[in-house]
Amino acid sequence: MMYKQNDIARMNTTLAEMVAQAEKLARITADEGVALRDAEIDEINRCVKSKQEVVNSLVVIDNRFRQCLAHMGYLENDAIDNFLNRFDQEKKLAHDWQRYINIMKRCDQLNQQNSALVNVGLRHTQQAIDFLRSCVGEYVEPAVYGPKQQRASSTSCMIAKA
Repeated sequence: MMYKQNDIARMNTTLAEMVAQAEKLARITADEGVALRDAEIDEINRCVKSKQEVVNSLVVIDNRFRQCLAHMGYLENDAIDNFLNRFDQEKKLAHDWQRYINIMKRCDQLNQQNSALVNVGLRHTQQAIDFLRSCVGEYVEPAVYGPKQQRASSTSCMIAKA
C-alpha cells in the first residue's frame, strides 16, 4: 500500500491533539480532586462538565486517529505499534504516543483518587443522615440478609430452622 506524506502528517497532528486533550483532562481531574477535598460544589460541577467535554473531544480525536490507521491498512489491536515500527524512524510519534499513554494512566489514577474522596463523602453523609434520623426517632434497624440472600430487617431474620 502506498502512503502519502500527508497521511503521516495527519497522524502527527492527530496524536498532538490527543496529547493536548489528555493534558487538559489531567489538569481538570486534578482540579476536581482539590474541589472535592475543599467541598467546593460549584467548582466540582464545573470540573465535571469540563471533563465530560474533554472526554467527548478525546473520543472524536481517538476515532479519527484509528480511522487514519485503518486507512493505512492497520486494523488489528496492535496497529499503532506496527505503524510506529514501520514509519516512525525518528521515534517522534512513538515518544508522543508513550506520552499520551502516560498522561491517560495519570488521569486514571487521579480519577480513582477522586472516586475514593466521593465515596468517603457519601459514607459520611449517610452516617450523618442515620444519626439525624435516630435523633428524631426515625431510626431504622440495619438491614441484614435473611434466607435466600434476601434483605430483611433484623427482627424478621430467620437464623435457623428447628
